[in-house]
Amino acid sequence: MGQLSKEPPEIEAVRMQAEQYIAGVVNRSIAYYKRHGRRNNIFYNGAKVIIIMLSLSLPALSAFQKNSSSIILSSSMIIVPIVIAVIAALDGFFHWGDIWRSRVKTELALRRLKHKRMYVP
Repeated sequence: MGQLSKEPPEIEAVRMQAEQYIAGVVNRSIAYYKRHGRRNNIFYNGAKVIIIMLSLSLPALSAFQKNSSSIILSSSMIIVPIVIAVIAALDGFFHWGDIWRSRVKTELALRRLKHKRMYVP
């Protein structure tokens, strides 16, 4: 009476299949979040770098425009701020930074789950 009864082999087989299925789902989920998190990271950081570079070029363009009557410099003084505004609006609309952080957090949580061996890999 003091011993625990061992499960029948059929139940043990079903349990092993379920654990293998869960391990597969966790591994596929980790791969998904890693792949899609990287894309949002590139969009987020790329948008920030482009905004910074274009913003830094505005004073230089303004200084060159005073000494030149070039139509290219005049039009670039109009186009560059529009491009900055469009990129900032896209970043604000799609929230690439927030999505990237959320996906990285989820990926790390899945990796911790896998590491703690809450299931049989």
